[in-house]
Amino acid sequence: MIKILTYYYQHSTFIKPYYKQGKTKMKKLFQLVLLTASMTFAAISIDGNSTSYGCTYSPSFRLYNSGSTIGKGFRIYAYFSNFDLNPLYDIEEYATAATNVRVQKTAKHVYRVVMDFANSTIPANGYFPSSVTRFFTIKTRNNSTSHCWEPYPWRARFGDIVVENANGQVIYGRHPGNNSRIGILVPANSGSLCPSGKVDVTIRLDAEDNNNRTRIVSGNSSPKGIEIRDGGLKFTYCSYISPTPPRVPYDYAVLKLDDYCPSGTYNVKRFHDTEDHDNHNYASGSYWPNIINDNATLEYCFVPRDNSSTRVYPFSSNFGIFASYASGSLFHSEIFFDDEDTDNQNSWTFSGMSDSMKRRAGVVMSGTTNTTYHVVKWNGGSSLNKGAEAEIASKPVDNMVVINKPLPATLKGINRTTVAVELQSQGDVEVSIVDINGSVVAKVAEKNLQPGVHQIHWNSANVPNGFYVVSVKQNGMVSGKNVILK
Repeated sequence: MIKILTYYYQHSTFIKPYYKQGKTKMKKLFQLVLLTASMTFAAISIDGNSTSYGCTYSPSFRLYNSGSTIGKGFRIYAYFSNFDLNPLYDIEEYATAATNVRVQKTAKHVYRVVMDFANSTIPANGYFPSSVTRFFTIKTRNNSTSHCWEPYPWRARFGDIVVENANGQVIYGRHPGNNSRIGILVPANSGSLCPSGKVDVTIRLDAEDNNNRTRIVSGNSSPKGIEIRDGGLKFTYCSYISPTPPRVPYDYAVLKLDDYCPSGTYNVKRFHDTEDHDNHNYASGSYWPNIINDNATLEYCFVPRDNSSTRVYPFSSNFGIFASYASGSLFHSEIFFDDEDTDNQNSWTFSGMSDSMKRRAGVVMSGTTNTTYHVVKWNGGSSLNKGAEAEIASKPVDNMVVINKPLPATLKGINRTTVAVELQSQGDVEVSIVDINGSVVAKVAEKNLQPGVHQIHWNSANVPNGFYVVSVKQNGMVSGKNVILK
C-alpha cells in the first residue's frame, strides 16, 4: 500500500490491487468476479505550510508503503491547472533522487509535473523519502498570468498525485479525467452545502442603468442561486465533477466550468452586452472558461432529456438548475435580464446542435437584445424518485431519447476498518463480505449517498484473515471483487 503523508489535514483514497492466484475452491465461488485482488487502504495529508494553493504550487509530501517493497523504478505525477491557456512559468526541482523531471500539458489548462525515479525503491513498511520533502516548485514568470496555479482536479487536496510502478501500473491515485466539471446553482448563504464546503463560483452581471427591467417575471419568487441585487443579476454555483450529468425526463442546463461539456451534452454560449457606463460586472472563484469583464461570455452545458428516466430531479434539493419544466414538486421561475440598450451586441453560439435541439435549448434560455433564463428547484422533499414519477411520465414527450446507461458501484479498497466504494449515481449502498463457503460474515449499509468515492466503516473484529468476496449493491446492481484480508 502507498500513502502520501505530510502534515495539516487528511483525505482518504485507495490504490490499485496487487494480484494473487486464488485456490480452486475460490475460483468456483468467485467465477463471476472479474478481478482477484488484495485491496489496501491509503491515507493522504497535506503540509499546508509549504504547499501553496496560490500562484506558486510547491507540494511537500512523502510516500509510505505498508506492503511489500516496490521494486526499483517508479514515477510520480502531480497535476495542476491555470485558467490562462499559455502561461509562462518557471519550475524549480528539489527531487534530488529523480532521474528526470519535466512538465507536460495534458489539456488546454491542465498541466502535470512528471518525476522519474528509475534508481529508487519504496521499502516495505517504510517511507520514500525518509522525511516530508518538497519535490518541486512551479510559479508564474513576471506576472505573465492573471490566474494562479491550483491542484487539479479542483479542490482535490492531494488527489492530484499519482504514483506508477516500473511497469506503468498505478499504485496510488488516479489519473484525472478532464472536461467533467460543471456548476450547479446554490443559494449564496448556503455554500456549506457544496462538496468543497463553500461557494465555488460567483458571477454578477450589471444590467442596463436606464429603465432597468431586470426582474423575476413569473413563477417562484426565490430561485436557488440567483439574486436580483442593485439592479443586476447575481449567480452562485457549486462545482460538481461527473463524467455525465444525471438525466431526467426534461431538458436542463448547467454552467460549463471546463474545456468541454460532459459527454452527451451540448455547449451553449451567451455573450451578454452588459451596462457600458460605470460597469460593475464581477466574478470570483474558478469560473473559467466563462469571461467576465466589461461584458460577459457565459457558457452552459445543455443536458437533453431522457424520456425513459424515472428520476424527478438531477441533483439534491439543495441546488437549482436552468430548466423550464414545472410540476407539483418542481418550482419554476422565469427571470428577465435587461442587457445594454445602446449598440447591443448580444449573441448566442450553439455547438454541434441540430435546429430542433437549438429550439429546445431556447426554451431554457433565450433572448435577443435582452436575456431570459428559466430555472427550477426541487421542493418535494429529500427523495428524487417519489410520487412525481407518475406525473412526469404523463407529460408529452417526443422521439428524441438520450439514454444514460446506469453504472454499478465499485469497490475501491478495503482494510480492517474501512471499505471504500465509488458511486456513479445517487442511492443506498449495501456492502457484504462473503467467505469461501458463501457465508456473509459482515454487512454494512449507507443511505442516500451522492456520486463519488465514499469511505464506509465496518467492524472486522470477528472476521479472520483469509480470502473473501466483497460485494457492493446499489440501485439493484451488484459488483464484487476478491480480496485477501490480513
